[in-house]
Amino acid sequence: MKLKYLLLPTVFLLFIFGLGFFSISTPDREISKLENRGLTQLPELTQTSILTGTYFKEFEAYFTDQFFNRDKWVELYTIWEMKMDKTFVNGYHITTDNWIMPQPSNSFYKDKLEKSAQSLNELGRDLQQRGTELYYFPMPAKVFEMAGLLPSYVPKGKGKESTDFLLSNLDHNVITGVNVSKKLNEQISFDEMKSYYFKTDHHWNIKGAFFGYKMILNEISKSKPIKSTLNIDEEYDLVCVQGRELIGSWNRNLHMLVDASDDVPCYYQPKNFFLEDMEYYIGEILKKNKVEFKDYYASGLQKDIKKMEYHDTYANNYAELNIVNKTVENNVKALLIKDSYANPLVPHIASLFKETTIFDPRYDKKRSTMDLLKKRKFDVVIILYNSNNLIGDMYNFDEPAK
Repeated sequence: MKLKYLLLPTVFLLFIFGLGFFSISTPDREISKLENRGLTQLPELTQTSILTGTYFKEFEAYFTDQFFNRDKWVELYTIWEMKMDKTFVNGYHITTDNWIMPQPSNSFYKDKLEKSAQSLNELGRDLQQRGTELYYFPMPAKVFEMAGLLPSYVPKGKGKESTDFLLSNLDHNVITGVNVSKKLNEQISFDEMKSYYFKTDHHWNIKGAFFGYKMILNEISKSKPIKSTLNIDEEYDLVCVQGRELIGSWNRNLHMLVDASDDVPCYYQPKNFFLEDMEYYIGEILKKNKVEFKDYYASGLQKDIKKMEYHDTYANNYAELNIVNKTVENNVKALLIKDSYANPLVPHIASLFKETTIFDPRYDKKRSTMDLLKKRKFDVVIILYNSNNLIGDMYNFDEPAK
Protein backbone atom coordinates (compact mmCIF):
# COMPACT_ATOMS: atom_id res chain seq x y z
CA MET A 1 0.00 0.00 0.00
CA LYS A 2 2.80 2.39 0.94
CA LEU A 3 4.53 1.58 -2.34
CA LYS A 4 1.45 2.75 -4.27
CA TYR A 5 1.51 6.13 -2.51
CA LEU A 6 5.23 6.54 -3.15
CA LEU A 7 5.05 5.65 -6.83
CA LEU A 8 3.52 8.88 -8.16
CA PRO A 9 5.83 11.34 -6.34
CA THR A 10 8.82 9.13 -7.17
CA VAL A 11 8.00 9.18 -10.88
CA PHE A 12 7.38 12.92 -10.70
CA LEU A 13 10.73 13.59 -9.01
CA LEU A 14 12.57 11.33 -11.44
CA PHE A 15 10.95 13.22 -14.31
CA ILE A 16 11.91 16.63 -12.89
CA PHE A 17 15.47 15.66 -12.00
CA GLY A 18 15.84 13.81 -15.29
CA LEU A 19 14.92 16.94 -17.23
CA GLY A 20 17.33 18.94 -15.10
CA PHE A 21 20.12 16.44 -15.71
CA PHE A 22 19.59 16.41 -19.48
CA SER A 23 19.35 20.22 -19.53
CA ILE A 24 22.71 20.51 -17.77
CA SER A 25 24.46 17.73 -19.71
CA THR A 26 23.22 18.79 -23.15
CA PRO A 27 25.59 21.25 -24.92
CA ASP A 28 24.30 24.82 -24.92
CA ARG A 29 22.87 26.18 -28.16
CA GLU A 30 23.73 29.64 -29.42
CA ILE A 31 20.62 30.23 -31.52
CA SER A 32 17.10 28.93 -31.95
CA LYS A 33 16.39 28.47 -35.65
CA LEU A 34 12.68 28.17 -35.00
CA GLU A 35 12.52 31.43 -33.05
CA ASN A 36 15.20 33.09 -35.18
CA ARG A 37 16.98 34.58 -32.17
CA GLY A 38 20.05 34.13 -30.03
CA LEU A 39 19.71 32.06 -26.86
CA THR A 40 20.95 33.17 -23.46
CA GLN A 41 24.36 31.76 -22.52
CA LEU A 42 25.66 30.79 -19.08
CA PRO A 43 26.21 34.03 -17.14
CA GLU A 44 29.53 34.80 -15.48
CA LEU A 45 29.52 34.24 -11.74
CA THR A 46 31.05 37.26 -9.98
CA GLN A 47 30.78 38.83 -6.56
CA THR A 48 29.04 41.85 -8.07
CA SER A 49 26.48 39.78 -9.98
CA ILE A 50 25.70 37.81 -6.82
CA LEU A 51 25.30 40.92 -4.63
CA THR A 52 23.16 42.79 -7.17
CA GLY A 53 21.03 39.76 -7.94
CA THR A 54 21.65 40.00 -11.68
CA TYR A 55 23.27 36.57 -11.77
CA PHE A 56 20.10 34.82 -10.63
CA LYS A 57 17.96 36.66 -13.18
CA GLU A 58 20.42 35.88 -15.96
CA PHE A 59 20.69 32.25 -14.85
CA GLU A 60 16.91 31.90 -14.89
CA ALA A 61 16.84 33.21 -18.48
CA TYR A 62 19.73 30.88 -19.34
CA PHE A 63 18.01 27.83 -17.85
CA THR A 64 14.76 28.65 -19.68
CA ASP A 65 16.52 29.06 -23.03
CA GLN A 66 18.72 25.99 -22.64
CA PHE A 67 16.02 23.72 -21.22
CA PHE A 68 16.29 20.18 -22.58
CA ASN A 69 14.44 19.79 -25.89
CA ARG A 70 13.04 23.29 -25.42
CA ASP A 71 11.85 23.78 -29.01
CA LYS A 72 9.74 20.62 -28.81
CA TRP A 73 8.13 21.65 -25.53
CA VAL A 74 7.30 25.10 -26.90
CA GLU A 75 5.96 23.53 -30.09
CA LEU A 76 3.67 21.21 -28.12
CA TYR A 77 2.38 24.15 -26.10
CA THR A 78 1.73 26.09 -29.32
CA ILE A 79 -0.18 23.13 -30.80
CA TRP A 80 -2.30 22.96 -27.65
CA GLU A 81 -3.12 26.68 -27.88
CA MET A 82 -4.06 26.32 -31.55
CA LYS A 83 -6.38 23.41 -30.69
CA MET A 84 -8.06 25.61 -28.08
CA ASP A 85 -9.06 27.98 -30.91
CA LYS A 86 -7.68 31.03 -29.13
CA THR A 87 -7.91 34.41 -30.86
CA PHE A 88 -4.16 34.89 -30.58
CA VAL A 89 -1.54 32.17 -30.30
CA ASN A 90 1.93 33.40 -29.38
CA GLY A 91 0.63 36.85 -30.31
CA TYR A 92 -0.71 35.80 -33.74
CA HIS A 93 -4.19 35.24 -35.15
CA ILE A 94 -4.50 32.30 -37.56
CA THR A 95 -7.40 32.26 -40.01
CA THR A 96 -9.09 29.15 -41.33
CA ASP A 97 -7.37 29.65 -44.69
CA ASN A 98 -3.90 29.94 -43.11
CA TRP A 99 -3.35 33.68 -42.94
CA ILE A 100 -1.19 34.72 -39.99
CA MET A 101 -1.77 38.17 -38.52
CA PRO A 102 -0.35 39.81 -35.40
CA GLN A 103 -2.36 42.27 -33.38
CA PRO A 104 -1.47 45.71 -34.79
CA SER A 105 -0.21 48.44 -32.50
CA ASN A 106 -2.93 50.82 -31.39
CA SER A 107 -0.43 53.38 -30.12
CA PHE A 108 -0.15 56.72 -31.87
CA TYR A 109 3.35 58.11 -31.28
CA LYS A 110 2.75 61.75 -32.15
CA ASP A 111 6.05 63.09 -30.77
CA LYS A 112 8.12 60.35 -32.41
CA LEU A 113 6.35 60.80 -35.74
CA GLU A 114 7.02 64.54 -35.60
CA LYS A 115 10.67 63.75 -34.91
CA SER A 116 10.81 61.47 -37.98
CA ALA A 117 9.22 64.20 -40.10
CA GLN A 118 11.72 66.74 -38.78
CA SER A 119 14.63 64.43 -39.69
CA LEU A 120 13.25 63.89 -43.19
CA ASN A 121 12.78 67.64 -43.68
CA GLU A 122 16.32 68.39 -42.50
CA LEU A 123 17.68 65.75 -44.87
CA GLY A 124 15.60 67.22 -47.69
CA ARG A 125 16.94 70.73 -47.07
CA ASP A 126 20.52 69.47 -47.03
CA LEU A 127 20.02 67.54 -50.27
CA GLN A 128 18.31 70.47 -51.95
CA GLN A 129 21.44 72.55 -51.39
CA ARG A 130 23.40 69.80 -53.16
CA GLY A 131 20.97 69.75 -56.09
CA THR A 132 19.61 66.34 -55.12
CA GLU A 133 15.93 65.37 -55.03
CA LEU A 134 14.53 63.43 -52.07
CA TYR A 135 11.59 61.02 -52.29
CA TYR A 136 9.93 59.18 -49.41
CA PHE A 137 7.75 56.13 -50.04
CA PRO A 138 6.29 54.49 -46.90
CA MET A 139 5.22 51.17 -48.42
CA PRO A 140 1.98 49.59 -47.11
CA ALA A 141 2.82 47.03 -44.42
CA LYS A 142 0.85 43.81 -44.24
CA VAL A 143 0.17 44.23 -40.52
CA PHE A 144 -2.07 47.21 -41.31
CA GLU A 145 -3.33 46.54 -44.84
CA MET A 146 -4.49 43.00 -44.03
CA ALA A 147 -5.96 43.89 -40.62
CA GLY A 148 -9.40 43.13 -42.07
CA LEU A 149 -8.51 39.46 -41.62
CA LEU A 150 -8.68 39.90 -37.86
CA PRO A 151 -11.92 39.26 -35.95
CA SER A 152 -14.28 42.25 -35.96
CA TYR A 153 -13.79 42.85 -32.23
CA VAL A 154 -10.01 43.22 -32.52
CA PRO A 155 -8.72 46.83 -33.01
CA LYS A 156 -7.08 47.30 -36.40
CA GLY A 157 -4.18 49.51 -35.31
CA LYS A 158 -3.06 53.07 -35.98
CA GLY A 159 -0.76 52.39 -38.91
CA LYS A 160 -2.69 54.28 -41.57
CA GLU A 161 -3.33 57.25 -39.28
CA SER A 162 0.36 57.33 -38.40
CA THR A 163 1.36 57.30 -42.08
CA ASP A 164 -1.07 60.13 -42.87
CA PHE A 165 0.23 62.18 -39.95
CA LEU A 166 3.89 61.74 -40.84
CA LEU A 167 3.33 62.65 -44.48
CA SER A 168 1.27 65.71 -43.50
CA ASN A 169 4.23 67.03 -41.52
CA LEU A 170 6.69 66.89 -44.42
CA ASP A 171 7.94 70.06 -46.08
CA HIS A 172 6.95 69.40 -49.68
CA ASN A 173 9.33 72.10 -50.88
CA VAL A 174 12.27 69.84 -50.03
CA ILE A 175 10.85 66.31 -50.04
CA THR A 176 8.24 64.46 -52.07
CA GLY A 177 6.25 62.07 -49.91
CA VAL A 178 3.86 59.57 -51.48
CA ASN A 179 1.03 57.92 -49.56
CA VAL A 180 1.28 54.50 -51.20
CA SER A 181 -1.17 52.95 -48.72
CA LYS A 182 -3.86 55.46 -49.64
CA LYS A 183 -3.36 54.84 -53.36
CA LEU A 184 -3.40 51.08 -52.81
CA ASN A 185 -6.74 51.21 -51.00
CA GLU A 186 -8.22 53.55 -53.60
CA GLN A 187 -7.23 51.37 -56.55
CA ILE A 188 -7.28 47.80 -55.24
CA SER A 189 -10.07 45.88 -53.51
CA PHE A 190 -9.34 44.06 -50.27
CA ASP A 191 -9.86 40.66 -51.91
CA GLU A 192 -7.40 41.49 -54.69
CA MET A 193 -4.98 42.96 -52.17
CA LYS A 194 -4.69 39.54 -50.56
CA SER A 195 -2.68 38.42 -53.58
CA TYR A 196 -0.12 41.14 -52.79
CA TYR A 197 1.10 39.64 -49.51
CA PHE A 198 2.52 36.37 -48.25
CA LYS A 199 0.13 34.57 -45.94
CA THR A 200 2.67 33.48 -43.33
CA ASP A 201 5.26 36.27 -43.51
CA HIS A 202 5.22 39.99 -42.67
CA HIS A 203 6.35 41.04 -46.16
CA TRP A 204 4.58 41.59 -49.42
CA ASN A 205 5.30 39.43 -52.46
CA ILE A 206 6.38 40.49 -55.95
CA LYS A 207 2.83 41.51 -56.95
CA GLY A 208 2.54 43.87 -54.00
CA ALA A 209 6.06 45.15 -54.51
CA PHE A 210 5.27 46.01 -58.12
CA PHE A 211 2.40 48.21 -57.01
CA GLY A 212 4.98 50.17 -55.04
CA TYR A 213 7.30 50.11 -58.06
CA LYS A 214 4.58 51.73 -60.14
CA MET A 215 4.29 54.55 -57.60
CA ILE A 216 8.06 55.12 -57.77
CA LEU A 217 7.98 55.32 -61.57
CA ASN A 218 5.02 57.67 -61.62
CA GLU A 219 6.62 60.12 -59.22
CA ILE A 220 10.29 60.22 -60.18
CA SER A 221 9.60 60.29 -63.92
CA LYS A 222 8.06 63.75 -63.43
CA SER A 223 11.55 65.22 -63.08
CA LYS A 224 14.00 62.55 -64.27
CA PRO A 225 14.37 60.88 -67.71
CA ILE A 226 13.16 57.42 -66.69
CA LYS A 227 10.21 55.37 -67.92
CA SER A 228 6.93 56.79 -66.64
CA THR A 229 4.47 53.95 -67.17
CA LEU A 230 4.35 50.31 -66.16
CA ASN A 231 2.36 47.80 -68.18
CA ILE A 232 3.07 44.60 -66.31
CA ASP A 233 1.19 42.24 -68.63
CA GLU A 234 2.98 43.52 -71.72
CA GLU A 235 6.44 44.10 -70.27
CA TYR A 236 6.92 41.18 -67.85
CA ASP A 237 6.50 37.44 -67.50
CA LEU A 238 5.28 36.24 -64.12
CA VAL A 239 7.24 33.13 -63.17
CA CYS A 240 6.24 31.12 -60.09
CA VAL A 241 8.45 28.31 -58.85
CA GLN A 242 6.38 25.33 -57.83
CA GLY A 243 7.73 22.89 -55.28
CA ARG A 244 9.18 25.72 -53.17
CA GLU A 245 7.53 27.56 -50.31
CA LEU A 246 8.40 30.37 -47.95
CA ILE A 247 9.63 30.07 -44.38
CA GLY A 248 7.40 32.89 -43.18
CA SER A 249 8.69 35.10 -40.39
CA TRP A 250 5.40 34.88 -38.48
CA ASN A 251 5.08 31.16 -39.17
CA ARG A 252 8.54 30.67 -37.71
CA ASN A 253 7.25 32.16 -34.46
CA LEU A 254 4.51 29.53 -34.57
CA HIS A 255 7.07 26.75 -35.08
CA MET A 256 6.13 26.37 -38.78
CA LEU A 257 2.82 24.77 -37.80
CA VAL A 258 0.73 26.72 -40.33
CA ASP A 259 0.43 25.35 -43.87
CA ALA A 260 2.49 27.62 -46.14
CA SER A 261 1.89 25.83 -49.43
CA ASP A 262 0.20 28.95 -50.86
CA ASP A 263 3.32 31.05 -50.27
CA VAL A 264 5.05 30.17 -53.53
CA PRO A 265 7.97 32.36 -54.68
CA CYS A 266 7.10 34.36 -57.81
CA TYR A 267 9.13 36.76 -59.93
CA TYR A 268 8.54 39.33 -62.64
CA GLN A 269 11.05 38.88 -65.46
CA PRO A 270 11.33 41.71 -68.01
CA LYS A 271 10.62 40.58 -71.57
CA ASN A 272 12.95 43.06 -73.26
CA PHE A 273 15.72 43.40 -70.68
CA PHE A 274 17.86 41.01 -68.68
CA LEU A 275 18.41 41.94 -65.05
CA GLU A 276 21.42 39.61 -65.20
CA ASP A 277 23.16 42.01 -67.59
CA MET A 278 23.61 44.70 -64.95
CA GLU A 279 26.72 44.73 -62.77
CA TYR A 280 26.30 43.93 -59.06
CA TYR A 281 28.77 44.85 -56.32
CA ILE A 282 28.37 43.99 -52.64
CA GLY A 283 30.06 47.07 -51.24
CA GLU A 284 31.83 49.69 -53.32
CA ILE A 285 32.24 49.40 -57.08
CA LEU A 286 35.43 47.37 -57.00
CA LYS A 287 36.35 44.28 -58.98
CA LYS A 288 36.76 42.21 -55.81
CA ASN A 289 33.19 43.06 -54.74
CA LYS A 290 31.52 42.00 -57.98
CA VAL A 291 28.96 39.18 -57.80
CA GLU A 292 26.68 37.41 -60.23
CA PHE A 293 22.98 38.29 -60.29
CA LYS A 294 21.98 34.73 -59.36
CA ASP A 295 24.14 34.89 -56.25
CA TYR A 296 22.47 38.11 -55.13
CA TYR A 297 18.83 37.79 -56.19
CA ALA A 298 16.66 34.68 -55.66
CA SER A 299 19.75 32.86 -54.48
CA GLY A 300 17.61 30.17 -52.86
CA LEU A 301 16.75 28.86 -56.30
CA GLN A 302 20.39 27.83 -56.66
CA LYS A 303 20.14 25.64 -53.57
CA ASP A 304 18.63 22.20 -53.18
CA ILE A 305 16.02 23.34 -50.67
CA LYS A 306 12.22 23.19 -50.73
CA LYS A 307 11.67 25.91 -48.15
CA MET A 308 13.23 29.32 -48.63
CA GLU A 309 13.46 32.29 -46.33
CA TYR A 310 12.55 35.77 -47.57
CA HIS A 311 16.19 36.66 -48.26
CA ASP A 312 16.58 33.43 -50.27
CA THR A 313 13.43 34.23 -52.20
CA TYR A 314 14.42 37.77 -53.16
CA ALA A 315 17.54 39.52 -51.91
CA ASN A 316 19.60 39.58 -48.76
CA ASN A 317 20.26 42.72 -46.75
CA TYR A 318 23.65 44.40 -47.09
CA ALA A 319 25.01 47.61 -45.65
CA GLU A 320 25.87 48.71 -49.19
CA LEU A 321 25.17 47.34 -52.64
CA ASN A 322 25.92 49.01 -55.97
CA ILE A 323 24.30 48.20 -59.30
CA VAL A 324 25.52 49.60 -62.62
CA ASN A 325 23.29 49.62 -65.69
CA LYS A 326 25.39 50.48 -68.74
CA THR A 327 22.53 50.16 -71.22
CA VAL A 328 20.08 52.70 -69.80
CA GLU A 329 19.81 55.99 -71.71
CA ASN A 330 20.39 58.38 -68.84
CA ASN A 331 23.20 59.31 -66.46
CA VAL A 332 21.12 59.47 -63.29
CA LYS A 333 22.81 58.31 -60.09
CA ALA A 334 20.41 57.20 -57.38
CA LEU A 335 20.71 56.32 -53.71
CA LEU A 336 18.10 53.91 -52.35
CA ILE A 337 17.82 53.91 -48.54
CA LYS A 338 15.80 50.85 -47.64
CA ASP A 339 14.47 48.21 -45.32
CA SER A 340 13.58 44.65 -46.34
CA TYR A 341 10.31 45.66 -48.04
CA ALA A 342 12.45 46.94 -50.92
CA ASN A 343 14.24 43.63 -51.47
CA PRO A 344 11.98 42.24 -54.24
CA LEU A 345 12.34 45.52 -56.14
CA VAL A 346 16.02 46.38 -55.87
CA PRO A 347 17.19 45.19 -59.33
CA HIS A 348 14.05 46.58 -60.96
CA ILE A 349 14.58 50.02 -59.41
CA ALA A 350 18.26 49.87 -60.39
CA SER A 351 17.28 49.20 -64.01
CA LEU A 352 15.89 52.76 -64.18
CA PHE A 353 19.21 54.49 -63.50
CA LYS A 354 22.80 54.47 -64.71
CA GLU A 355 24.14 53.79 -61.25
CA THR A 356 22.29 52.87 -58.06
CA THR A 357 23.69 52.65 -54.54
CA ILE A 358 21.54 50.70 -52.10
CA PHE A 359 22.10 51.53 -48.44
CA ASP A 360 20.51 49.70 -45.52
CA PRO A 361 21.23 51.73 -42.35
CA ARG A 362 20.49 48.74 -40.10
CA TYR A 363 23.58 46.90 -41.29
CA ASP A 364 26.21 49.63 -41.28
CA LYS A 365 27.58 50.16 -37.79
CA LYS A 366 30.31 52.57 -38.91
CA ARG A 367 28.68 54.98 -41.36
CA SER A 368 25.61 57.14 -41.17
CA THR A 369 23.50 58.14 -44.14
CA MET A 370 25.08 61.60 -44.01
CA ASP A 371 28.57 60.07 -44.05
CA LEU A 372 27.68 58.41 -47.34
CA LEU A 373 26.11 61.55 -48.79
CA LYS A 374 29.14 63.69 -47.94
CA LYS A 375 31.44 61.45 -49.99
CA ARG A 376 29.26 60.86 -53.06
CA LYS A 377 27.03 62.88 -55.34
CA PHE A 378 23.56 61.59 -56.20
CA ASP A 379 20.86 63.02 -58.42
CA VAL A 380 18.05 61.26 -56.57
CA VAL A 381 17.67 59.86 -53.06
CA ILE A 382 14.80 57.41 -52.49
CA ILE A 383 13.77 56.31 -49.01
CA LEU A 384 11.74 53.11 -49.14
CA TYR A 385 10.63 51.86 -45.72
CA ASN A 386 7.49 49.93 -44.86
CA SER A 387 4.69 51.75 -43.02
CA ASN A 388 5.35 49.81 -39.83
CA ASN A 389 8.76 51.50 -39.79
CA LEU A 390 7.84 55.16 -39.33
CA ILE A 391 9.86 55.96 -36.22
CA GLY A 392 13.16 55.03 -34.63
CA ASP A 393 16.86 54.91 -35.42
CA MET A 394 16.42 54.55 -39.19
CA TYR A 395 15.30 58.19 -39.23
CA ASN A 396 18.48 59.31 -37.49
CA PHE A 397 20.46 60.10 -40.62
CA ASP A 398 23.41 61.63 -38.76
CA GLU A 399 24.47 58.56 -36.78
CA PRO A 400 25.36 54.94 -37.66
CA ALA A 401 23.07 52.10 -36.66
CA LYS A 402 23.22 51.06 -33.04
